[in-house]
Amino acid sequence: MHTQTHGPDLAQKSLPDRDFVNQRLLERRRAFLAYFRHKLGNPQDAEDAFQDFNLKVIRSARSLQNIEKTDAWLGRTMRNTLIDHYRRRATRKHAETTYAQEVKITANAIKETQVETPCKCLGAALLDLKPEYASLLQRADLTEEPRGRIATDLGITTNSLNVRLHRARQELKSKLERSCPACCAGTFMDCECE
Repeated sequence: MHTQTHGPDLAQKSLPDRDFVNQRLLERRRAFLAYFRHKLGNPQDAEDAFQDFNLKVIRSARSLQNIEKTDAWLGRTMRNTLIDHYRRRATRKHAETTYAQEVKITANAIKETQVETPCKCLGAALLDLKPEYASLLQRADLTEEPRGRIATDLGITTNSLNVRLHRARQELKSKLERSCPACCAGTFMDCECE
């Protein structure tokens, strides 16, 4: 009668060690990477998924109970990694879409609350300025004409133009402070002056 002994040799054959799993990863590296490339289409995504797969395999190699089932276990881990990648991508796209919608809604809400024309205080204050100041502010600030062109038209240097613009703005600020404190604070759109 033959008796079976369960010595250390049999236990070692039935439980794979980490080196065996690592060796199997190296042997089938190209096939695993090709699988991810085929499924994902994007080389960068395939590399990321492949790296995730390798980490999962290395971290859980000791959970494999039977060496004969290594390939099946690797295949299941590979499919699970792919599913995880799809889920993360779907979550990321959903978040991006939601963010874009929120930005659009916020932008539309801001546009709806803005008044298209500034208050009349600014126009009235411009009329009270010296004509050369009013003309200068109109060209430089309201119509945003290039400063070089304005300086050439006036026959002055750009530095001189900047000095005149500064003086014109200071005069305008002074007029607005006297006529409308809200406009002076920079809230031209919220002014309730008539």
